[in-house]
Amino acid sequence: RQGHALHLIASTPEKWHRDLSSTTGHQVGQCLCGIAVKSGQPLYSHDVNQDERCTFSECKRIGVKSFAALPLLRGQDAIGVIGVAAKGVKEFEAMSHFLETLADELAIAVHNFQLLEQTKDYAAQLEQEIENHRKTEGALKESEYRFRTHVNNSPEGIVFFDLKGNLIDANKSITRITGYKLNELNGRQYEICLRKETIGIVQEGIHFFQRGIRQQKPLEIDICKKDGTPATILIRGWLITDEENTTIAFGAF
Repeated sequence: RQGHALHLIASTPEKWHRDLSSTTGHQVGQCLCGIAVKSGQPLYSHDVNQDERCTFSECKRIGVKSFAALPLLRGQDAIGVIGVAAKGVKEFEAMSHFLETLADELAIAVHNFQLLEQTKDYAAQLEQEIENHRKTEGALKESEYRFRTHVNNSPEGIVFFDLKGNLIDANKSITRITGYKLNELNGRQYEICLRKETIGIVQEGIHFFQRGIRQQKPLEIDICKKDGTPATILIRGWLITDEENTTIAFGAF
């Protein structure tokens, strides 16, 4: 059973399978097999030629006389049907206990097979998702490597600060400009290299772009290198946001 349609999976003898495979449009609720699936009850017919419930001609054409349609049930749902046919008159109803027990066992087997196929499909889907994740992860690592290489080899100093003003990352050029090593700068406030008279200018610039006001031109600020040497540099800042456009850090170069 696939939705409201019934599809022949197998039959014996093989000749019957070839003859019955041409059957199309067999729906739940039609003919003995379809009615058995819809009602969830086994149906028996002594003579399909005289049975008004037998609306399809395929079984009659191959010489079937008596027929039993046994729904394969899992709980209240019919997942399929098994048909038992005879070319002569057969009292299938007298064998109902055996046939219905057989149908119950087959229903378990069919259900387990379906679960196995679903598990295989899920495993294949999961494997594909893992492979896609690996490719995405690889692409992200490659992108991060290229970004890091570009930043580190930039002749301009580039720094990143958290929202509290603590330095969280910088490139190699910062060590040349300030004289500090990267491990001496990490976690330190941005004022570490600023001369006192410049701190207010930088703070004002940070407040501006935190409020979404674009920086029209670079700020000219005075810094003090680690060895005490004064220097004047130009800086421009930008906000770093997440996918929800929430500011999570800011950078400067």
